[in-house]
Amino acid sequence: MPRLVSDADGASRPDRSWSDGLALSISAALSAGAGMLSWVLAARFVSPTTVGEVSAFVSAFLLVAGLTEFNLGVALMRWVPTGGRRVATLVGRSLLGATIATAIVAPLYLLLPGTEVIRQAAGGGAPAVAVFVLAAVGWSALHLLDFIMVAVDKPWWSVARNLLLGGSRITILLLLGAGADATALLWAWVGPIVACAVVFGIAAVVVTVRQGRAAAEGSNLPARREVVGFLGPTWVGSLALALLYHQVPLLITFRFGPDVGGRFFIVWQAVAVIDIVATYFVSSLSSTVARNPGRVVTQARCALRRLLALFLPALAIGAVFAEPLLGIFGPQYVELTSALRILLAGAAARLIVVHVLGVRQAIGDATGFARPHIAVAAATLAALAVVPTVAGNVALSAAWVFVGVHIVAAATLLSTQPARVRTIAPQQVPKGQLDA
Repeated sequence: MPRLVSDADGASRPDRSWSDGLALSISAALSAGAGMLSWVLAARFVSPTTVGEVSAFVSAFLLVAGLTEFNLGVALMRWVPTGGRRVATLVGRSLLGATIATAIVAPLYLLLPGTEVIRQAAGGGAPAVAVFVLAAVGWSALHLLDFIMVAVDKPWWSVARNLLLGGSRITILLLLGAGADATALLWAWVGPIVACAVVFGIAAVVVTVRQGRAAAEGSNLPARREVVGFLGPTWVGSLALALLYHQVPLLITFRFGPDVGGRFFIVWQAVAVIDIVATYFVSSLSSTVARNPGRVVTQARCALRRLLALFLPALAIGAVFAEPLLGIFGPQYVELTSALRILLAGAAARLIVVHVLGVRQAIGDATGFARPHIAVAAATLAALAVVPTVAGNVALSAAWVFVGVHIVAAATLLSTQPARVRTIAPQQVPKGQLDA
């Protein structure tokens, strides 16, 4: 039976912090796991060059969706619980705004230098642009829907969504089999994304309309100035996060070609998977803190213990079995074993970064959230743009850049976090009620 906690208004309700965080983490893990299995199949079916072309397309539409999500997912987890009868309007406008922005930015991204490989993967010409826009818009909506489901107390719907999405993609890849070209493989990603976005988007609208009708009169939504003050800086931070996840493998592909890029993409997924799941887990703090802001310090400490307990063993296992794990993708990927182990060491340091910034996001410290994300992404991308290869191994060079940047970032954030929480959190909590 879940323990009870007191809300800011004094009412008691079940503590959903563990359930919300677990659901988001399982959802992200399913998505990441299905993604990894999808890339295993792709690596077995086609050459590293084709993997590089497909991965460039996928990384690019994920990047565009990340750029235009505006951090609305976390914002909705903060505001929907107190939205009252305006919940449906809040959710509907957020989905509409994000998808329109994505539809505008997606074709513009394809005008950038080096993106020819992305258009070629989808067959080239106007149809390729249309498929890219469709994929980016669908993913933008799906990513936002995961957070909406948590905000409306349906966190396990996101788990169901990822089961359906991942299962559909894997089924399509198995049906395509060996010898499929890049354009055919892309539909294993694009088709299920669009279908799930439509189905779960309709479900979210129905749920929020019902909740709005059942709510008491009135709402406690932030003023426009507060909305802009939160979304502006945190969007910049989430933009930097999207660049780190997706522009890093794209930069390798643009700089060294799809064959090298395809190999690097596979090892980079280990970092991305751990980081995305950890970020989802920590993001649930925003919803928990919104319900009970006075316990932010206790909640943050509890989240850190759980985060390390869940992820450090996984990183250790990955490092020990790096060689056989890469062998699953094919013998041409085993040579990247050392790079994978170094990346996993960097991922351990990044867990601290993810937690610290998740806490700052939860307490509304928008600037404190954005600046470190920008610094980390900028330092990583700048170094990768010029760093020479280590013994001809591009992945090894990138791995050392990643681990160096994140050791410095983790140490810096840990030294400044206590003072930051003591300064920012009291602004969100009635005097004398903060557990600091």
